[in-house]
Amino acid sequence: MKASTQTLLLQLKALGDPTRLRLVALCQQGECSVSELTQVLGLSQPRVSQQLKQLCDVGLLDRFRDGKRVFYRVPGNRAASAALLQLLALIPAGDPEFESDRKLLRQRRVRRVDETDTKPRDDSADRALHRVILDLTVTAPIGHLLDVGCGRGAILKLLASRASRVVGVDIDASARQLARAELLLAGIPNCCAKAICTDCRSRIRNSIRS
Repeated sequence: MKASTQTLLLQLKALGDPTRLRLVALCQQGECSVSELTQVLGLSQPRVSQQLKQLCDVGLLDRFRDGKRVFYRVPGNRAASAALLQLLALIPAGDPEFESDRKLLRQRRVRRVDETDTKPRDDSADRALHRVILDLTVTAPIGHLLDVGCGRGAILKLLASRASRVVGVDIDASARQLARAELLLAGIPNCCAKAICTDCRSRIRNSIRS
């Protein structure tokens, strides 16, 4: 039996468990932390972590660390095989249980945004910048987009629909958390927010000081 066929059998077996299927359906919405998944599913953290490990072992989810938090996401189009993309596409988006899970996840992200937006903001300068960016990019495909200093993900949301892969990086962990919340609420799954590596962070800080 081919290795790809064996992998498919393992993936099908993993998705045969209702809890693991719910986890994959949630992670299709965006990058999710262990604590979020635990609270949405109403299960213990050890049990959720065990199920997530099995999904990662068969390639259905990717795991990455951001500071003290661990996040999970479905593999992006570049990392996923055609067979995996077809398999993930079979997960029914309209299932009532999946819809309920997504609603709870969105509610958690809304609270995170609301807790941050405690003061009124003047977005006029941002809107002017966004118009300029759109004017500059409207005639050409974007392809892969890297937003350095992504903040809460405004540029990511602006251009994600016209890019094949979008990554935002920021040295501020709270900004990355907020960007993840904003992207999920905007229904943009092809974006991810990452930390800047230690070496790059040091260079940025040194350049600012100088």
